[in-house]
Amino acid sequence: MKWYKKLLLNISTIIKMPKQTQKNKETIKGTITKEQWYMIVGCFGYALCLIADYILELLPNGKITWEIQSSSEKLLHILEGTSTTRFQISGIMGVLSMTMIAVGLLGIAFYMKSFVPRTAIVLEIFGVSSAVMGAVFHLISTSNMWLIVRMGLSETSYSVATDFVNVHKIILIADAICYTIMSIALFIPIIMKKTVLPRWACIFNVILLTFALSPLGLSGNFSLCGLIMCLGLVVLSFIYKKPKVL
Repeated sequence: MKWYKKLLLNISTIIKMPKQTQKNKETIKGTITKEQWYMIVGCFGYALCLIADYILELLPNGKITWEIQSSSEKLLHILEGTSTTRFQISGIMGVLSMTMIAVGLLGIAFYMKSFVPRTAIVLEIFGVSSAVMGAVFHLISTSNMWLIVRMGLSETSYSVATDFVNVHKIILIADAICYTIMSIALFIPIIMKKTVLPRWACIFNVILLTFALSPLGLSGNFSLCGLIMCLGLVVLSFIYKKPKVL
């Protein structure tokens, strides 16, 4: 049976189930596993983080990029007329989204546990760590812009905000390292056929996708790649079922 027929069969099983009986409730519970629910939560988390990134980066006067942030003149021009409330909202949404992303990354780790238990532990540790530091990363990014606007869009405010980011740069580096280790731990078992997933499923990897899409210069590129990863893996988990233990 081809993969799309398997997916349609799983979806139709959920949609066509009779209502309001204990047996049907047990069927629904057995159709979607715990790790699949977790990955679905992760999808919503990455989607929320993507919106938070758009609020942070896409301003009326232009788009904030790493290149723009290196120039005080360009950044101050883009921030003109922007309210600090915008960055507060983005910061809160970013932290909430990272909580959901942590659940999604745990779901991926739990899914891999039945295939590669030791590797799954690495996925758990570095997945949750990357989400926690990602929340701090988002707060640093939004606080940086908040400080510049709150202090009057001056060269002094730019200098203070830049120093603020530099002081906490170790967190940004640690976040990148955790995500990289997690991505490697996810990539190797799939490419080596240690799971039921096909080898091409290794493309659903946040680091690989980030490098692949980075030339496009998309806003919220990392969050978009995380969403593609979680969505791809949860769909594939419905198509390629884990073997039942007798």
